[in-house]
Amino acid sequence: MEIRNARAEEWELFLALGQYAFQYELSEADQEDWKRRFESLHVWGAFEGESLQAMLIVIPLHMYLQGQSVEMGGVASVATWPEQRRNGAVKRLIQQALQHMRSEGQAWSMLAPFSYGFYRKYGWEMLTEHRTYTLAKTQLPQPQDVGGRVERRPVLNGALAKELSPLYEAYASRYNGTLQRTLEWWETSVFKRKSGQAAIYYNEANEPRGYVVYACKNRNLHVHELVALDEQARRGIWRFLSNHDSMINHLYWSAPMDDRLPAQLPDPRIGQSIEPYFMVRIVDVMGALSDYPFETVSGASSVRCIRLTIEDATCAWNQGVFELTPEAAGSVRVSRASADETDGLNGVSLACDIQTLSVMMSGYLRPFELYRMLRLQGDEEAVRMLEQLIPARPTGMLDFF
Repeated sequence: MEIRNARAEEWELFLALGQYAFQYELSEADQEDWKRRFESLHVWGAFEGESLQAMLIVIPLHMYLQGQSVEMGGVASVATWPEQRRNGAVKRLIQQALQHMRSEGQAWSMLAPFSYGFYRKYGWEMLTEHRTYTLAKTQLPQPQDVGGRVERRPVLNGALAKELSPLYEAYASRYNGTLQRTLEWWETSVFKRKSGQAAIYYNEANEPRGYVVYACKNRNLHVHELVALDEQARRGIWRFLSNHDSMINHLYWSAPMDDRLPAQLPDPRIGQSIEPYFMVRIVDVMGALSDYPFETVSGASSVRCIRLTIEDATCAWNQGVFELTPEAAGSVRVSRASADETDGLNGVSLACDIQTLSVMMSGYLRPFELYRMLRLQGDEEAVRMLEQLIPARPTGMLDFF
């Protein structure tokens, strides 16, 4: 079996496997778009001779982490022909993809799993969930006059992407895990998956402060994306949505987990469901920790440094002991240490696997939560310091790949 990059002339082999595995059919126009973009994607295949057995794509992306943009490898289109399953091809593709991401400086990776258990074996862990609301039209928020205005945009295109992009980026940077979107990503991914139209809220100073991308069909209103930079924008957008009450029976919206819509309704007993969504993995521990925007620790501490032992069964380069040393200027120095190296009197030790480290540093679970779950083991004083060093910020994801 040979693991290698796809050649330009092999695009139809990969397209055929993708359509079969994920049960979709592309139009001729979409097939031409796939062919055009094929060379720019990092497409990997497992081959026996000229026969493609399995495939995997690594999409070079950027995600927000503690308000900063970091490089991330998005793993997508992992597929195998059924007669070739369980022959080790996908395992080898994943190992190759992780090595590739590390060489490209992508210290983080994300994916949407078909099976959480499958990808946990290779080091990915939960990043975020969706809270999906179902509102009958009688449960919609009562329209409030908050000033400003809403302008509809019936065509989802490049011009609209330029309008929505600054609003999205300001909103997305409030979460960990959200994508930093290029204008090309808006057109080739966002608008292709979220069909319908958009509306932009402008405040009384004529400043755009929020938007909604939605589709209204068969007496149902599906909110694909709702972005509000302040409370006035949120109320203005909901006023616009509630004014559809004569046209619809229900409204559906997959909101971020920190949304509090029910608390702002006259009757909070609306339909709600929670569904796990994306997974995250640290590809390169040294790179991820060295560039991490740690919080400044206030006050004196008796702890000189944290010695963190990491287990990673897939990426040997992550195995070992990492020292986190808070410095006087407020930064954190990250270094490697040998497992048998003594740390002096003021060092405290912790140990965890790569899944636990990934979920902790991404912000989905806090250090003390993981400590109580016995996933983070060691000195409680070190856990207390990590609680101070890692800023609390919700995770979120509005995209799919």
